[in-house]
Amino acid sequence: MGSLDTHDSLCRHLAAEARTAILAVDYRLSPEHPHPAPLEDARAALTWLRENGRRHGLDPESLAVAGDSEGAHLAAALAREDPHIAGQLLLYPVVSAATDTASYRRLSRGFPLTAATMRWFMDLYTDGRTEPGEAIVDLAVDPRSIPTFLCTVGHDPLCDDGLTYAAALTRAGAEVQHVHLAQHAHGIFTSAGAVPTAERVLASACAFL
Repeated sequence: MGSLDTHDSLCRHLAAEARTAILAVDYRLSPEHPHPAPLEDARAALTWLRENGRRHGLDPESLAVAGDSEGAHLAAALAREDPHIAGQLLLYPVVSAATDTASYRRLSRGFPLTAATMRWFMDLYTDGRTEPGEAIVDLAVDPRSIPTFLCTVGHDPLCDDGLTYAAALTRAGAEVQHVHLAQHAHGIFTSAGAVPTAERVLASACAFL
């Protein structure tokens, strides 16, 4: 799930408030296009931007990556493999393939994203041909020291992994702005209607960009 349409307002908000250009990537989705198709699409978009950005009035030497959920995982994976990316903005990212954390055990029902749903997503992403640990980069292992804005939410099976990643980035010497919303759930930034807390966090994210 997820598309250019579902994230249009979020991308427009970032572009307007941060006064920067946003290139939104409509990467292929599972199960029709499992790993590594989504990451290949993200890499292709980055390559295109580097080769063609100036023709569109963009500066390909001043790039940050951003995303939410799996999009944040793809963004962070690009940032770790590409030393020319200057920063990353990650909203409740998928950090690893681990599903045995306390937040996974805690979030079993009653929220937009539960542990069972997340495991189902991972199965679709790998299509049974790849182990989740091979397809989903463990971002907390040897993280790149890069300026990072990271938001985690308490009612989210991904919560503990996100906290681990924030700590790993800090130990690696990265400049990290970490916002933890203990009483909010996965999807807060694309939920219907305006959530005041989300608006405040996005203001900080735009200032970071």
